[in-house]
Amino acid sequence: MYKLFLSSLLITLGYSASSQSAFLKRNSDQYYLIDRYDILNGRISDSLHTSLNPISQKDAIHFLEHYEVSNQNSLTKIETWELNNFISKNGEWSTQNDRAIDSKYP
Repeated sequence: MYKLFLSSLLITLGYSASSQSAFLKRNSDQYYLIDRYDILNGRISDSLHTSLNPISQKDAIHFLEHYEVSNQNSLTKIETWELNNFISKNGEWSTQNDRAIDSKYP
């Protein structure tokens, strides 16, 4: 009985370890970008709290979309590309349709 329980537990843990997450990966470039734009925002966000880990993809995308609209005139080309790339990678959480960047290759 104990061996059956232990083997089923190991199989379950194996599946959960490889599943997708609705959170951003820790210590990734995405965390850096979220922190950077949170600081550049200049005010405390109601929807995103970067001191709480992990950060959900949905909250990050909503924050970046709001930041993009609010600072549309002052964004550089690189910042616009970073925002669009970030939102494209997590496009399923976007409120503005898919926002996926079209591939060069079909």
